[in-house]
Amino acid sequence: MLGEFPIDTGTAIIEADAYGASRYILKVNGVPSSHVDLEDPNYLDFEYMRWMEPVFTIGMPAEQFDGRARKLRVLHLGGGGCSMARWVAANYENAR
Repeated sequence: MLGEFPIDTGTAIIEADAYGASRYILKVNGVPSSHVDLEDPNYLDFEYMRWMEPVFTIGMPAEQFDGRARKLRVLHLGGGGCSMARWVAANYENAR
């Protein structure tokens, strides 16, 4: 649902991203706070998210986590659009 919503600290706005039909931005008090592409879980718009990607791809290669013997469990606090969680789930079998 697009629009402006009151929150305890001010306002949250969900708006469409002009660069993609399935992309959305969450702004908290006017500051871009989260981004998600609903069609492409591998698209990471925010730079800090792209910095996190090598932590996984280099530090924890997907082939080491087969989803059975060794599962990957991650937590991203503050990831409102769940874009990093969606990226991990798309790239690591049975990741949680």
